[in-house]
Amino acid sequence: MRRISFCILLLLAGCLSSPPRQPVTAPPPAPVASPPEPEKIVVQVPSNVDTLLQHAELAAKLRGAELVGEYELVRQHFKAEQDELSRNKLALMLLIPYASFYDQNAAANLLLPYVQDKNLQGSTLRPFALFVYNTIQDRRRSDDALRSQLQKVLNEQRHADDGLAQKLKDEHDRAERLQKKLDALLELERNLSDRDTNTPRKP
Repeated sequence: MRRISFCILLLLAGCLSSPPRQPVTAPPPAPVASPPEPEKIVVQVPSNVDTLLQHAELAAKLRGAELVGEYELVRQHFKAEQDELSRNKLALMLLIPYASFYDQNAAANLLLPYVQDKNLQGSTLRPFALFVYNTIQDRRRSDDALRSQLQKVLNEQRHADDGLAQKLKDEHDRAERLQKKLDALLELERNLSDRDTNTPRKP
């Protein structure tokens, strides 16, 4: 009985002297994946210059009545609104070279406020409008120089033609004078021949 009690005491002593067990902990939960961020949709709003160029490209593809109809729509819109976008649209349409309403002077006049009006100096369309205006002015100067050169050539040709015409006239007058002299000589010769024929010969 004592032996059993002694064994029990030893076991209890062993339990007390053994290091305490670490508490069993549950593994950390796996990280929950966050939902993917929604895809960002970037909407590019065209600038006024892009809008002008797109309209000009579309208008340039039109012909005949469709082109005239689009021109009238833009003209009426500008007349009613007097806004910058329609002003520049109308100026670009007036520069379509094969259009029946082509008028670069009118286009330049539409863009002239960007040169003179201080209120338009901060306009986002001013650099583009000035570029178009200066291009028109350069074309005007080029056209004027070409017309001047052409007029010079025409004047030289006209002068040469006048000189040739004068030479031809002089030659014609000279030929007429020579013909008159020849006719006079022939007439004199006939008269002398007639006189010799009518004069009786002496025996």
